[in-house]
Amino acid sequence: MLCALTAQAQVEWLETEHNFGAFHEADGKAACTFRFVNHGNEAVAIIGARANCGCTSPQYPLDPVAPGDTAAISVAYDPAGRPGRFTKYVQVEISGQPRQRLAINGVVIGEASSIGSQYPADFGPLKLRRGAIMVGQVDKGRLKTSSLSMYNSTADSLRPLFADMPEYIDVALVPEVIPPGEQSAMTLYFRSGKCLLYGLVENEITLIPDPALPDSVYRLPVTAIVNEDFSRLSPDQMKKAPIAAPETTGLDLGSTDGSTPLEGEIRLSNVGKSTLYVRRVYSTDPGISATVSSDEIKKGKSATIRVTVNPQAISGKIINAKLSLISSDPLNPVQTLRVTGIIKR
Repeated sequence: MLCALTAQAQVEWLETEHNFGAFHEADGKAACTFRFVNHGNEAVAIIGARANCGCTSPQYPLDPVAPGDTAAISVAYDPAGRPGRFTKYVQVEISGQPRQRLAINGVVIGEASSIGSQYPADFGPLKLRRGAIMVGQVDKGRLKTSSLSMYNSTADSLRPLFADMPEYIDVALVPEVIPPGEQSAMTLYFRSGKCLLYGLVENEITLIPDPALPDSVYRLPVTAIVNEDFSRLSPDQMKKAPIAAPETTGLDLGSTDGSTPLEGEIRLSNVGKSTLYVRRVYSTDPGISATVSSDEIKKGKSATIRVTVNPQAISGKIINAKLSLISSDPLNPVQTLRVTGIIKR
């Protein structure tokens, strides 16, 4: 009986990772070479090489690699429109050998046009993906996070600082020191349980790109909408819940010559079966303010919402503002009241 013995080819890679370092986007494609030696006693062939991204293109010889010979695979990275740090991989298949993963990495120092398209918010040395942080809806007592990436457009490392934050906002930055041409991920933690307001909450936190640049100070807006959490109410509690019933949803304040404020009232009744808590009455329109005579209304009782309009803070002659009434009514926690009037200038 004859046995055919086949010696397995043995491939040794001379390098499997290449770091391009920092290079400018304007320099065009960056390329490197990965080599391997066939130490076996049979020829081997490169079956394929596939990158995990279209920005990376491998090229390899199609001819078999004889025993004792060396072969090379060229890998190019296209930095166009891709500022910042990158890591890409190429999977190489060689006949009779385990699959090999090659890695390239580096930092692209972006051109102004590329940085502007990906990081349009200009904060001096730092370019941000957005010019504000939108936390979105969050139930009272819950923690919600929001992320924002930033790019160091300078030739020096930056250590951003955050200041003037309310107690319900915390910020973490990874990495805390941003090398030239690299990105960092900012995570904002909004702790709604520490926030006294319901409804729209607007803040600005201070962003200093680096301690060495104390005169470079920027204000970063942060907005969130805080809602009351009714998710734990039982069906029986819902039946016994308070009901906020304003006597009208539209208040016409008449007219003014612009020299005196306009004032009016809306009666708010609780027609439910337990105490109603008025969380907030406010307007985002300029010149409109509101107060409530009591923020705790027993069942069957009423309170008064007093509305004041400062005509000097309003442009134009028509008053058409919106009030938001936020209460502990689980079926209608946010109600909209309309305020109208005329300014005879």
